Amino acid sequence: MLYWHPSTMIPLRHTFAALVLGSAVSLYSASAKPEECTRNCLVALEGLQITYSSGSHADLSIHSQSKRDLGVNVAVEGLEAGSWSEIAGSVSDPAHTFSKVLKLTPLKAGASILIAFNPCETPILIRTGDSLGMSEHPCSTPVSGAGMPTSLRLRVDVFDPVKKRLVQRVRSEEFRLVQGDEPH
Repeated sequence: MLYWHPSTMIPLRHTFAALVLGSAVSLYSASAKPEECTRNCLVALEGLQITYSSGSHADLSIHSQSKRDLGVNVAVEGLEAGSWSEIAGSVSDPAHTFSKVLKLTPLKAGASILIAFNPCETPILIRTGDSLGMSEHPCSTPVSGAGMPTSLRLRVDVFDPVKKRLVQRVRSEEFRLVQGDEPH
């Protein structure tokens, strides 16, 4: 199993999102930046809709386009006031959504994995004044509500388990949460 552990943190905007590869691994340089991938990525993400409302969900497919085995973590980013930031640390390891230790999902070379994702039932961080709060059911919070992101996207963090480091970040298209009971 692959794990991130707080002994080798990667600087991220929210402290809950500090992640580390390996439970007893040598220190990973915080200055090493993963590739921000837009074309010819190591993984492809499929299965997202443009909008989600209460009761809707997605079965995400992450397909490896690599010739080597990988480890992945899928996080949620939110757009607020023109800036993207991480608002849920992991949907691929829902037991540890806001934990500093995450279990990476192994992805064999050329294989695919399915991840069930319910954006309306995934707790997210929202801005509440000068601090952060949590919305347990984001589709029940008005988008115009204080601190609620206007758009969301998924970020797939791709790790090389041999080199024990984050090698690439792949981002999905934007999607929105809407109030109501019918999926769109």
